[in-house]
Amino acid sequence: MKHLASLLLLLLTTLGVVPATFAQRANTSLNMTALGRWTDPDPTVFYNDIWAYVDSAGREYAIMGSSTGTNFIDVTNPRAPRLADYVAGRINTGAIWRDYKTYSHYAYAVADGASGNSLQVFDLQYLPDSVHLVYDNDTMSISAHTCFIDEGKLYLVNNKRFWAVNYADVDVLSLANPAKPTYLSSIYLPQNVTNTGGHAASARRDTLFLSGGYGGIFIYDMTNARVPRLITRFGDQTGDIYNHTSWTTTDNQFMVMEEEVPQGRPLLFYDISDIRNPTLLSEYNSEPNATPHNPFIVQDRYIVSSWYQDGLQVLDMQNRAQPVRIGYYDTYPDNDSTAIPFSGVGYDGYEGCWGAYPFLPSGNLLASDITYGLFVLSSPLTMTGVAAAAPTTVATLSPNPTTGIVRLSLGQPANRLTVEIINAIGQRVRPAQTLPGNGPLSVSLGDLPAGIYFLRLTADANAPVVRRVVKQ
Repeated sequence: MKHLASLLLLLLTTLGVVPATFAQRANTSLNMTALGRWTDPDPTVFYNDIWAYVDSAGREYAIMGSSTGTNFIDVTNPRAPRLADYVAGRINTGAIWRDYKTYSHYAYAVADGASGNSLQVFDLQYLPDSVHLVYDNDTMSISAHTCFIDEGKLYLVNNKRFWAVNYADVDVLSLANPAKPTYLSSIYLPQNVTNTGGHAASARRDTLFLSGGYGGIFIYDMTNARVPRLITRFGDQTGDIYNHTSWTTTDNQFMVMEEEVPQGRPLLFYDISDIRNPTLLSEYNSEPNATPHNPFIVQDRYIVSSWYQDGLQVLDMQNRAQPVRIGYYDTYPDNDSTAIPFSGVGYDGYEGCWGAYPFLPSGNLLASDITYGLFVLSSPLTMTGVAAAAPTTVATLSPNPTTGIVRLSLGQPANRLTVEIINAIGQRVRPAQTLPGNGPLSVSLGDLPAGIYFLRLTADANAPVVRRVVKQ
């Protein structure tokens, strides 16, 4: 039935007709609109996770997985998303899970839910014309559920290497040669709770946060990647609640955690400043029977999360003890909130918004819907009025692109300038740097891998601005 709906949607879109199910009804959106959409012409295709890439010219691309492979979609013009390239997966039909991350001008893809998959590496530097598949090998992975990249290391979660007897909760690979990852080590979680197992990971500066299924969440020190060291574990360890994924602020002091099972579990917000003794601050759910999926923290204040049948949700966490919803867009309005068991109109099963990506320089939000594909959405973050009355820092960068040193020029004198370097997934890659604002200003990116970075600049009490820089 849902694939028939996809075919009808495609036909109506081609004719310039907006289906009623996607009209801007009061109960399907708040402070957000759909700027553009993209679906595969094949109505039998369904979709999974999403990531993004920004090239050296500033063009923005969605990287969205489907049952058959990977779609690279140019969303620079959000009202006219365009398929730039497509690469089939090793198993090109029926792969339920695919996951993606980027590093420099490469994208990494894993797949799960069917045997015979592989680790794929795409070279993106040829966009907008095409992408090049430079690595497609099952030696490191014939099946992995998710992946993450931090400090030049690729983490494959719930991974089965070709030569391994069992799945590893995490396999750690080196990206010293980004086009050909090499094996470093594995993590096997303590099994004192039934059905503990790696599901998803996030990491910042060699601190790995690993959601361990029914065993809670585990935090590892990965400074020595060949000898991972368990720091602590917390969260529900009864074997009844499934720890699905998490994300932290750039200073690793605050965490949002999501538990996928049982249905209707809320997002949980933790103070992790004492990393060995995290404290639960608050929780939030959009509806009693709705289930969040993949949450992110943006600007260390906002939560952007896919929410299955409740679409994409945006929360303001300025008061971390009392989250406030400031926006949402329902990508799957086929259901309602009656939650009649097995009626097809409530919150039964896994439908709707699978993934979100909130880190594009344009500020637009990306969402992938299992049935309806890619949504490019306006962001409600500009509606909050944060620092709207404050003067804005004016700054230019040169040279850009740079091979190492970038010089900063302020539009007006300042006593001091605070500089943060943020990578393409919103991670601060080193501690904030404070410079005297009345002299020559420069920042070195020489120790960072080639890729896209963002300098967050704050002069005195001015509102911060973000400038994009390309490191060659």
